[in-house]
Amino acid sequence: MSETLIDFVLLNDIPINEGLSRGIGVYRLTTELEKHGYSTLVIDYASYMSLDQLEVILSKVKIKTFGVSSTWFKNKFFTAKNLRKILNKYNDSYKLIVGGAYAYQYIDEDYDHIFVGHSENQIIDFCSGIVFPRIIDWDRKAKDGKFSFNDSYTVFPYLHPDEIVGLETSRGCIFNCAFCNYPHKNQNTRDFMKYEDVLYKELLNNYEMWGTKRYAIIDDTFNDYTKKLVSIKRVVDRLPFQPEFWAYIRFDIIAGQPEQAQLLYDIGLRSAMHGLETWNDETAKIIRKGNRQKKIDGMKIAKSIWKENVFINVFYITGLPKDKVEDVHDFILYWKSEGHEYIDNVTAFPLYLRDNESQYMELSDIEKNPDSYGYKMDGPKSWIRKDPGIDTFAKATEMANLINLNCKWKKKNKAWTWNAYALRLGIKNHEEASQEFFDKIYYPNLLKTANGL
Repeated sequence: MSETLIDFVLLNDIPINEGLSRGIGVYRLTTELEKHGYSTLVIDYASYMSLDQLEVILSKVKIKTFGVSSTWFKNKFFTAKNLRKILNKYNDSYKLIVGGAYAYQYIDEDYDHIFVGHSENQIIDFCSGIVFPRIIDWDRKAKDGKFSFNDSYTVFPYLHPDEIVGLETSRGCIFNCAFCNYPHKNQNTRDFMKYEDVLYKELLNNYEMWGTKRYAIIDDTFNDYTKKLVSIKRVVDRLPFQPEFWAYIRFDIIAGQPEQAQLLYDIGLRSAMHGLETWNDETAKIIRKGNRQKKIDGMKIAKSIWKENVFINVFYITGLPKDKVEDVHDFILYWKSEGHEYIDNVTAFPLYLRDNESQYMELSDIEKNPDSYGYKMDGPKSWIRKDPGIDTFAKATEMANLINLNCKWKKKNKAWTWNAYALRLGIKNHEEASQEFFDKIYYPNLLKTANGL
């Protein structure tokens, strides 16, 4: 075993099961840690790794702090108990920490510290030697602090050209949807937008180092400001390649600012995710979303520019306030008669409401005040309400399934694929392709890195 001491070893997982794309949070932390002189190692693709494979890596170094990112974590064998069994073999002392979007769910497990919220500030403070409480949450909102989002970009120690890389161009959301539990909503994102030169260096560095051209933009609303898109267009114009992007957008914004459609396409948008949420204008007003006609107008404007070159997927939430069975049937009729010309796929799911399981869990406005929106909880994530029609969680689930059954893909998506690796090798099963990628490419590279420490 090497006597090399690594300050932070962080365990990460991938966001989806249909392609090669890493969770960006741990790399955001390692970037800040290394800027402050701390050594780091990221172990990624945890879903495809066995405990034995993990032990091989951990046996090669001494570890000061071992962390787990909960955001996309799916490997049920990597419990705190099992991690400690491995770590105890090779380390006399260490800290075991957990962070990420669902860190509060691990409070009852044997972790030394739980980090709640974005942690660029608090992870550096943690290294200062001060004694901290078990639960560290002052970066929960991440609106203030020593970390400057604008002039820093995420550095990856290794990428494969087929991987889709997470990218922040700004942080936070200017909107305040009633069903959303995101902690950074209703925020002026102009204050958290990357400088053009910083974004340019990030895209160029990944391209020159790894051949990266495809990104998943994780901004909560990519087209929140036209000036932001103009700024990013200037960055793209300077690049020696054309990047391609997947992003969350709002079509009602395009309806009011139609120039955005061409800007988005020229920037490189090739897959768009839109929160349609409801087909009922009264519901839309209550949850603070745009009305039906604005969404339709925006989709028509976008489609006239994008043609078949951008894949459009929309979300629909059944069971929102005032939502009716008739609304669901009306939407299905619209999709079959006209909507499929503008929407490539619909993903519907029922409204999920949670009780306040933890003081560290962010709640939506509806979850904070279910009674004022007409809901009564009658079980974990289950509710009833007095409105006629979709009056129970079970009914909302039924309606979501009805939309998913009737609004299936009409054509094959050629504008975007999450798993270029599978496509290139002719592997139809995405899980099989991802496992092969891990076994033949990622893990050997990780092992080589660990052996060189």
